[in-house]
Amino acid sequence: MVGDLKNGRTVHSLAKLLCLYNVTLRYVSPAALRMPDSVQEYVQSKGIQQVYKMLLPNKHALRIKKLDDQ
Repeated sequence: MVGDLKNGRTVHSLAKLLCLYNVTLRYVSPAALRMPDSVQEYVQSKGIQQVYKMLLPNKHALRIKKLDDQ
């Protein structure tokens, strides 16, 4: 999930929905817009792995690679 994870209600719901599947949630956002602790704690309580990539506030662009390019 990429972007404003703090204020985006859709990503909060999506994170909770994805707990029904065997997935790893990857979060990419500036530190000020990170996923709220309440959502992170819920996801953790369901045994879902979470990976964080914090963007520096002075970055203006984000390059998103396809999963097979990793």
